[in-house]
Amino acid sequence: MTPIQELIPTKKETDTSTPKEIPLWRVSTRDFQQVSSGLSHSCGVTTAGEILCWGNNTYDQSTPPKGSFTQIAVGLYFSCALDTADELQCWGAPPSKTPSGTFSQLDMGEYHGCALDVDNAVTCWGPTSFDNGQASPPDGEFLFVSSGEEYFSCAITSSNDIVCWGYTNSLTDPPPSEITFTQLSAGNRHVCGLTDTSEIICWGDPTAGVTLPPKGSFIDVRSGSSDNCALTSTGEITCWGGDSYGINNTPEEGRFTQVSIQGLHSCALRDDNKVVCWGWDVHGQSSPP
Repeated sequence: MTPIQELIPTKKETDTSTPKEIPLWRVSTRDFQQVSSGLSHSCGVTTAGEILCWGNNTYDQSTPPKGSFTQIAVGLYFSCALDTADELQCWGAPPSKTPSGTFSQLDMGEYHGCALDVDNAVTCWGPTSFDNGQASPPDGEFLFVSSGEEYFSCAITSSNDIVCWGYTNSLTDPPPSEITFTQLSAGNRHVCGLTDTSEIICWGDPTAGVTLPPKGSFIDVRSGSSDNCALTSTGEITCWGGDSYGINNTPEEGRFTQVSIQGLHSCALRDDNKVVCWGWDVHGQSSPP
């Protein structure tokens, strides 16, 4: 693929009445094993285990520490990662003191973060100035945790129940209790989950159609502010919702193994270990190295 082909413009503007920045599909030159999209910056773990970040660096949120890492999750003005000892490291303007311990999974909202420890308990942290209970998880054993973009969090319990805490007034019409979920992703005022039959179910504020997922077989789902993206069982990306800055104009070439969305842009990991990003790029958050 030539350098010109790496920057493929979208086919058309979806809103001709309001000028928009035309998004491009931007492809990294470096090889990655995971990627996380934040509001105005993004980070990824390379195949060598180092972290690279791009985009807004006002609070050093795009200046990661040295070391070897396995997971990355990005918030508004901060980033957190799990190192090879399964310990948390955060940088930028973290919302509060980084928890100690060893963890297996983590997720960041704009103002708070949650992590699943090796004993299957959930730990969350965040600022008291934005406290709606989103950083106060219930006791128990859990399988998966997701931090909402703003003021709530959700998790799957060891008995396959879904629990949410914080400001959950918008989370109306939750799914039936007999449905088993393997993954959750909490967005701004809605949640999407991946069932054990590879379907997607969403609930909460239906604005812009975010709670109306496509039919099909999926392996990954991620919720953003007013859009969602999912990965099909054949490695293709589909997005739905408000189509902020052309997010629904997903890459047409390649097969993908992971997708991430937050704010007004999205990034995905291709099966050749390249990161592809698209959407809002005013800070360079959609231009991976």
